[in-house]
Amino acid sequence: MSSLTRVYVSSDGISNSAAVITGGDAQHLIKVMRLRVGDSLSVCDGNANEYQSVITAIARDSVTVSLGAMIRLDTEPACPIVLYQCLPKSDKMDSIVQKSVELGVTQIVPVMSDRCISRPDDKTLCNKLERWQHIADAAASQSGRGILPKVTGLISYKDACNDAKQMIGMLCYEGEGTMQIQDVLKGVNQSSASGFAFIVGPEGGITEAEAELAKASGLALCGLGKRILRTETASSFVLSAIEVLTHW
Repeated sequence: MSSLTRVYVSSDGISNSAAVITGGDAQHLIKVMRLRVGDSLSVCDGNANEYQSVITAIARDSVTVSLGAMIRLDTEPACPIVLYQCLPKSDKMDSIVQKSVELGVTQIVPVMSDRCISRPDDKTLCNKLERWQHIADAAASQSGRGILPKVTGLISYKDACNDAKQMIGMLCYEGEGTMQIQDVLKGVNQSSASGFAFIVGPEGGITEAEAELAKASGLALCGLGKRILRTETASSFVLSAIEVLTHW
């Protein structure tokens, strides 16, 4: 993993062993990092390919770099991992996004469930989504991710169940009839797994009706150990368990 400043540039912005960095990333390199021609940095194309690069030109709103040899990053999970997070109160989602990206999540989907207290209007939600994506991008850079995990738009709990069942789907649940996560993950075959998806409820938890809907959709009702975890802790627990128990 490179210790250099990392910048993400889309693969279509890379050509002839060079890349042009624009927008906020360019301004950060110029005004905050105060990098100069000849300085080194790491460029990632968002597809887990990294280039050790050297700045060759700096303009008012762009930075041009020469790309060195490509290095294939090994920081990504073997298959996609999607977190369906029911909206928590206050700024808890900020921490959930940050830690989940550090721990390997591929996508974060905000969900509106029955017991969600936070119910932002469209304008507020738009601002929150922009903020969460910025947090995700920063966390990806800091932790050496080879991709930029996406924070998508808000969906209903029913839609979350329908989407999650397309993968190895789990509902984090503290009620009756749960399996422990190690039993859910035991024996999962890497070659046949399309990915993992799990739903985490809000502060008030998941209702019995919602648990039944998840079960009817084919999701495993998954217990997270002997203790009751806060909503902002659950995703870190699950992502760590996937990392350790699947050995991929």
